[in-house]
Amino acid sequence: MAETQDCWWLVREIYQNELGIEIPRAGVQANHYRAVLRAFQDSPLYQHFQRIDTPQHLCVVILGVAHPQEHCGIYLEHIDQPILLHNQRFAGVCAEPFHELRLRDWKIHSYWKLTG
Repeated sequence: MAETQDCWWLVREIYQNELGIEIPRAGVQANHYRAVLRAFQDSPLYQHFQRIDTPQHLCVVILGVAHPQEHCGIYLEHIDQPILLHNQRFAGVCAEPFHELRLRDWKIHSYWKLTG
């Protein structure tokens, strides 16, 4: 897997290919996930994202295992259950039901939706 194909890369690809919205690169090294997520939350480049309490289809999910903000993915509403689409190092793109994430100790930190 190329270094640029990390969790933030997948979020950018989904928004570009499915919604026609280009999200700028975070401007930090892709393999430093916490820096990427900090850039997402703190940078004026991402002023069009708003933190939300309840997930919505195609919102960005910030989550982690060891650290609360070490990974991100896309929330997908599914007929039976919500799904997280994310890109894990060494595993590639995964679509996992939220209840399975919790069984593996993933903790959801926040949800972000695109506004305007």
